[in-house]
Amino acid sequence: ECAATRDSTGRLPLHRALEAADLFRSTTAQVDKRLPMTGCEIDSIDTPKKQSADELDKLSLPVKCHNNMIETNRLQIVEALLQWHPKAATIPFPSGRSPLCQAIAFGSSCHTNGGTGIVQLLLQYAPASPLEPDPITGLYPFMLAATASTVNDEDACCVINTLYLLLRHNPQSVTIALH
Repeated sequence: ECAATRDSTGRLPLHRALEAADLFRSTTAQVDKRLPMTGCEIDSIDTPKKQSADELDKLSLPVKCHNNMIETNRLQIVEALLQWHPKAATIPFPSGRSPLCQAIAFGSSCHTNGGTGIVQLLLQYAPASPLEPDPITGLYPFMLAATASTVNDEDACCVINTLYLLLRHNPQSVTIALH
């Protein structure tokens, strides 16, 4: 029941879990040595409060920030929320953006520690979502995944794997995108 309850901004718990990566921002200048990360530093906990809900939704370019521990925890939360409310994978954000596009925009990938990742999980619950363009950027999910900024080779490999998974899942999305 709680997994299907929207907050005051119209977001489901799944939506909040997919946005959790917003607490991290990519940087090549400094690495926080307290966290097991490569090329990332943690923003203050107040970051989401500094931005309105609409500003968070308008974030369009993904930044892949590699932190296996955080991504694994996020995956477990998303997986539990989808088990409790499977239709949440098809319910768009207040901005109209699909959970798949939002996950990609917030740096999720298809694999986590060699296992299933958030993108792959969302595809299981919403198989038609790669055929829907992102209403914010106008890009299809595979195109949005291709725009991800990477900090190192491991992140670049994740981006390529995610792009490949999206195209393999729905190869017709290339044809649809060309029209």
